[in-house]
Amino acid sequence: SGRISWLVARNGYITDAAHGEFRTTDAGHSWIKTGELGYFMQLVLFSNSPVGWKVGGAGFYRTSDKGVTWKYLDTPFYQSGIFSKMFALDNNKLWMLKSFYYNKGGDIWYSSNSGTNWEQVNTGLISDTLDQVSYSDMKINSTGIGFISGSVYYAAQKINKGFIQKTTDFGRTWATQYFHDEVYHDILLINEIGRA
Repeated sequence: SGRISWLVARNGYITDAAHGEFRTTDAGHSWIKTGELGYFMQLVLFSNSPVGWKVGGAGFYRTSDKGVTWKYLDTPFYQSGIFSKMFALDNNKLWMLKSFYYNKGGDIWYSSNSGTNWEQVNTGLISDTLDQVSYSDMKINSTGIGFISGSVYYAAQKINKGFIQKTTDFGRTWATQYFHDEVYHDILLINEIGRA
């Protein structure tokens, strides 16, 4: 399955583990192959500027020229896990969400300098040998209000519970707003109100 990100109106970039990586400069009428099959890039994201990031089995990379060239950056978040979402507030503030994978709970990482350095985010939800947290989506607006969606798998009961958490300080602290039997995936911010 592929992931696509648009830089500006005519420029886009797509990753697909089955086919490679491709870039367009004409709103998708034509695509240039920029990465070969086997890179296994799971996510690509641009911040509405020439700055972008991609992550997957081949590592974490940043570009400052619309994806023409990429620079590898060493990161601390390469334990077991699936990268489920990248979110950028601007060219510097970047979050990486991971989901549950092979008995490893999901986690969230934050960079204030465009992916050069990272710190783990504490949402108050903890994975252990039984209960496993997965993060699905994240949105934060320019005033610092934001939401995370995801699920917790409770092994003893063999059930998933969906959750939504809220921040009002750019993700430094989080409060659980909602637990439900449904699992929520996507978040949309409308006038600072989160919709899952």
